[in-house]
Amino acid sequence: MARAPKPPPVATPIVDSDGRLTQAWYRYLTGGVSYSDNINSGVSQALAAAAAAQATASAASQTAQAAQSNAFTVTVDTPTAEIISTATGTLVTNSVTVTASGGTAPYTYAWARVSGDVVTITSSTAASTTFSGAPAINETLTGEYRCTVTDNVAATATITVGVTIANILITG
Repeated sequence: MARAPKPPPVATPIVDSDGRLTQAWYRYLTGGVSYSDNINSGVSQALAAAAAAQATASAASQTAQAAQSNAFTVTVDTPTAEIISTATGTLVTNSVTVTASGGTAPYTYAWARVSGDVVTITSSTAASTTFSGAPAINETLTGEYRCTVTDNVAATATITVGVTIANILITG
């Protein structure tokens, strides 16, 4: 009696502690009759290695997706620090506060000028700071200042704010 062609197997692999396939029992069902073959060959080892590589790639992809969803970012409560005043002398802007999310606490902060006029950064190593300057009458000091936030594992994120300090003379 001729055997019917074998349909795709139903497999139950058995692996040892280092992930090598030690046995693979394949059960074939043909016309109500089933039989099993114990296959322990180089082909089975290659199939097990391919399955392990696929599982490793899947785990790496999931880790990357988790890292991306927990990315290290910074935001600022207001995009500009400004003061427009008729007073003379040193003028101080409103406070701006940078908030870090993701990454690994604790965080360090470093404010620096990117472009424009030079003004004083009140707290150059704090999350919250103000800016000050002494423009002449009817003068405006403007610039961009960046806060670079570094987390505990040396990852960095930055954000830039605009700074405007204006002395506007009002004449009657």
